[in-house]
Amino acid sequence: MNWDWDKIINTANKFFQDLNDATVINGWLGMDDDGAYASIKQYVLQAGIIDIDRMDEALFTASTSSLQQARPRVVKFYTLFKIVETVRFDQFRGFPI
Repeated sequence: MNWDWDKIINTANKFFQDLNDATVINGWLGMDDDGAYASIKQYVLQAGIIDIDRMDEALFTASTSSLQQARPRVVKFYTLFKIVETVRFDQFRGFPI
């Protein structure tokens, strides 16, 4: 049997990145609105572009698939995320495909 170690490592890496993003989003859900908004703002202002793109995708997905009770807050989080991102980069960068 021939193992494709690059594919296995990349898949494992993506899994752990997705898990980390979900943990961050759940952390924001555990905060009051003011704390969550401040934390999201700090995240966008300090994160690297790759991390921002990954979190953009994670929030987009969460805003469409979250449990009914959490969805309104996740949509607010995503909206704030995109506003802060637009201010940081001085342009709207669009939505993940």
